This record gives sequence, structure tokens and C-alpha cells, in this order.
Amino acid sequence: MGVTISDVEHVAALARLEFTEEEKEKLVHQLNRILEYIDKLNEL
Repeated sequence: MGVTISDVEHVAALARLEFTEEEKEKLVHQLNRILEYIDKLNEL
């Protein structure tokens, strides 16, 4: 299960941040890459 745009929107609302659609998509991509990297580290 990865990060979705809905997740980013929810956290942004809690933090009172506003992002463009492009920024949200970029954040989703970056956060999912971070989570994939953490999963790889956990395999070690």
C-alpha cells in the first residue's frame, strides 16, 4: 500500500498547506520512492 494523492491532501489540510496538482503528484511519487527504499532496507 502506497501513498495516494488523497493521503497527501489529508496531511496538507492538517498542516494547513496548499499544493498544486502537480506538486501533489510529485510528492506522491517522492514519498512512494522513499517507502520503497525503506522496504529494501528492511530486507537486509
